Amino acid sequence: MQSLTVPGKLDSLEKIGKYIMLAAKNAGLEKARTYKLRLAVDEIVTNIINYGYLRAGLEGVISIEAEIDEHALTITLDDTSGYFDPTLKPPPPPEYFTQPLEERSIGGWGVYLAIQSVDQFHYQRIQDHNHNIFIMYRAPHGDLLAIDSVEGSCTPISQHLTSLGYTITCVQNGQKALDLMQQQKFEMVLLDLPLQDRSAEEYIKGMKADNALRSIPIIILADPVELEEAERCIKSGAEDYIVLPYSPVVLEARVSAILERQRVRIAEQALKDTMKYEREFQIGREIQFGFLSGMLPQPPGWEIAARFEPGSEVAGVFFDSFIFSDNYVSLVMGDVRDKGITAALFMVLFRSLLRAFTQQDYTDHSNAPVKEGSKSGPSLERRTFSSVSRLTLKKAIDLTNNYILNNHSSMKMFATIFFGILDPASGMLVYINAGHEPPLILNQGEIKARLKPTGSAIGIAPDVAYEIQHIQLNPGDTLLIVSAGVIGAKNPSGQSFGRNGVLELIKTQDMSATSLLSRIETNLRTHIAEEAQLDDITMLAVRRPA
Repeated sequence: MQSLTVPGKLDSLEKIGKYIMLAAKNAGLEKARTYKLRLAVDEIVTNIINYGYLRAGLEGVISIEAEIDEHALTITLDDTSGYFDPTLKPPPPPEYFTQPLEERSIGGWGVYLAIQSVDQFHYQRIQDHNHNIFIMYRAPHGDLLAIDSVEGSCTPISQHLTSLGYTITCVQNGQKALDLMQQQKFEMVLLDLPLQDRSAEEYIKGMKADNALRSIPIIILADPVELEEAERCIKSGAEDYIVLPYSPVVLEARVSAILERQRVRIAEQALKDTMKYEREFQIGREIQFGFLSGMLPQPPGWEIAARFEPGSEVAGVFFDSFIFSDNYVSLVMGDVRDKGITAALFMVLFRSLLRAFTQQDYTDHSNAPVKEGSKSGPSLERRTFSSVSRLTLKKAIDLTNNYILNNHSSMKMFATIFFGILDPASGMLVYINAGHEPPLILNQGEIKARLKPTGSAIGIAPDVAYEIQHIQLNPGDTLLIVSAGVIGAKNPSGQSFGRNGVLELIKTQDMSATSLLSRIETNLRTHIAEEAQLDDITMLAVRRPA
């Protein structure tokens, strides 16, 4: 493939992503491995752009080159930013997470995760250029077993498939095939009708009843007069049939498509099985703790507190808060709707995209007014809250949504997101609720407002017209944001904690943000008792003391 050179800007992520997907397709990578590579490259590229170029005040380009040989796909990123070797960055120590975000060193959990996601990762510094090298091994075309009662008749098919890179073993009857399958692993069986020693239908039913053989796909080879028997074989569990004399194009297409589906199923099952192992679980959990353990900003006159209690399965729940231009404070909670390491990977991606897009300057991008609704608060307060921040909020959500759909739609991953921007000086909160559990505004033990969704979850539909709302947080008000794991936490009887469980706990007046979260957490623990906590319990509270 030809190399690709793009500007060192966030707008280039999509072009790089498409290049990676094409390279992976040309290399024949399985779907799951393709997305691991894609996410790993995304993370390193984002790191180069944000830290190597933008924050350093530099301009430059990123060149990407794909090399495919018989064994592996190699992706090389070339940039001219400052020296940074990801391989020298071990997982950050515990004290790393107590530092303010702006004081943390470059290359944290996202970079560590990227290195872990590929088969090999290498770094080189050559003549003021950084070379980040990703290697993913290619799977062989496959080992196939052909059963034909006529000696030598499978030779033409065998020769053709061998020329395409497959390994073919031919036997003359079903029993020999069964004996061989007990000794050797095959990815597919080609069964030429009729079988010499038994009924093909009964033979297929026997394979499908054997736990060790049932997952092996079977293609029937049939003469035109044998099509009725071929159809009965399909009903017995065969994947497909090919009419003889065979068409090379049809044979290649059928074998390739069925093997691809089989490998995707195996990869998906392997991914689920891997989650049962302690190391995989630990990596996913470390990702979450790495992103959720930082110190929260505490603007004068405000209290911001959070709680995170991990469930028994790795998930993709996250919260974030940071100060950006004009001392505005971002308040984010997201919930990737899946479990496992894939959800953790997408949690990293959602969080990184929202942070990156929020910190861009959109002043000159548009002078059009932003559509917004109104909950409460005087018009004078609204005018003092910079329109640039409302545009930033809208841009960050829109760009993240479209990026996920344009680049990862086939993974069918989405996240509910509540994203607010608070002006500590005025108390105005501007927000978008993308399908998340409605946050509550509390005061004196009463609910002043519920911040209902203003659009669908991110990653479901393109170009969603997310509506921006705003609400005034007055002295004595508390904003409470919780994850679905709080509402859905079950006790041993199977009853959910529910919204009423939360509402009963907020009736106490004048509670600090920290005290409120502690009270909810304590009662949740009592409610769950000995029941397994499957989902993460995540809460974020922002209080403006009276």
